[in-house]
Amino acid sequence: MEKIDSILQPGETVKWSGRPQNIKLMEAPYGTSFVIRVIVAIILFAGGFYFSGPGAGATAKPLDTTVILCVCIIVGLYLILDPILVARKLTRTATYYITDRRVIACFAKGVHEMTVKSRNLDELDEVTVDKLSNGNSVIYLGKKTNRAVRKARIQYCYTDAQDKEENIPLMFYSVPNAQEALSVLPAGLCR
Repeated sequence: MEKIDSILQPGETVKWSGRPQNIKLMEAPYGTSFVIRVIVAIILFAGGFYFSGPGAGATAKPLDTTVILCVCIIVGLYLILDPILVARKLTRTATYYITDRRVIACFAKGVHEMTVKSRNLDELDEVTVDKLSNGNSVIYLGKKTNRAVRKARIQYCYTDAQDKEENIPLMFYSVPNAQEALSVLPAGLCR
C-alpha cells in the first residue's frame, strides 16, 4: 500500500485493489498476432540462413551475409519474445485500484518510479467486462473500442495523456475478482 499512499488525494480511500494474474499468451486477440509473429520470424530465420549460405552467391561478401543473418535473427527473436515479455511485465508491474473517487492503474518502472493512470469516477460513462478463457476478466473503465481491446496488455507503454486524447478507456487486464471490483463502483455504470 506504500505506492498507492503517495498518489491518493487527501481523504481518498481504497475500496478495491487487484493485479493481473495467469495471463495466457494465446488469449484472443493476441493469439492470432502471436502466430503471425512466429510465422514471420520463421521466414526471417530461413531467409537469413539462405541468403548467408547457399543463396548468397559467389560474389557475396562474408561481412554482408553475416550482417543479413544477424539482422534476421535479431528481428525474428524480437517478434517472438516481445509478446512473452509484455505478458510477464504486466503481471509483475501492474496494480489496479478503485477508490471512493477514482479508478487507478499503477505500472512500476523500477524501484522508485511508476506510471500512474487514473480516471475520476464521475468521468466514467460506462464500464464493460470481458471474460477471458482463464476465468479472469478485462474491465474497461470507459467506452470499450476495438482499439482498446488491442491495447489492453500494452497500456503501460503509453502515457495517460495519450490515452485520454485517443479516448482509450482505463483497463484492468486479467483480474480474477472482477465482480468484487464492480461491486464498489457506482450503480448504473456496468454493462
